[in-house]
Amino acid sequence: MRRTKNGVCLEGVLEFDDECPDLSKRIQALTGVEEVINHMVMKRRMPIPPKG
Repeated sequence: MRRTKNGVCLEGVLEFDDECPDLSKRIQALTGVEEVINHMVMKRRMPIPPKG
């Protein structure tokens, strides 16, 4: 995450288990953040298959 003139820019990869979180809305709820530029790659976490 990095600051921009009016907010923040999100960058990176986020793995999630159940439901994909809405990061933009959560970040905008923070005081003083007017703009969220979302460059996140979201991917569902895949379970590791058992050995055997």
